[in-house]
Amino acid sequence: MKKLWIASVSLMALFAVAVEQSLAVTPMIAEGTRSFTLSGAINDNGNDVGIALNARAGYFFMDHVEAGIQASAGAYGSDWWTEVGGYGNYHFDIGSPLVPYVGIGIALNYTDDRHFDDLILMVNGRGGVRYFFVDHAAIGTALVISAATEKIYPGSKSTDWDIRFFTSWYF
Repeated sequence: MKKLWIASVSLMALFAVAVEQSLAVTPMIAEGTRSFTLSGAINDNGNDVGIALNARAGYFFMDHVEAGIQASAGAYGSDWWTEVGGYGNYHFDIGSPLVPYVGIGIALNYTDDRHFDDLILMVNGRGGVRYFFVDHAAIGTALVISAATEKIYPGSKSTDWDIRFFTSWYF
């Protein structure tokens, strides 16, 4: 019983230290900061399971305001796509390791699938939150709503949404 009590007190102390250290984190969202973000997805379009990878490189040209370039690639069965474009994010500094943000993006997408082989203009909006576990690194999630100039999404739609998880580094 004594060992259980000591283990419980030790775990509570470790938790308290971790919480205190996380509150001392200062997210790097100031002017001059560079960022690199990776995200991936596994999903099902109704016919095939798909996989996608997205990379972003950004620069904070003002406090809280980030702009950058993005590249993505993915496949569903024998169908595949690639995408390159730009994005902008605004980060809300709420004095916490949690940093909510909103953003927009525009990209050219080349899709090769059963229905067409074409270059498509894509626009998306996103809102999410990053958790900075240290000053220069974060994990996060975002709701992304996308619109395309062609009906490339399941159900022959030109709009779609997804939830993304990612990791970001700041330097």
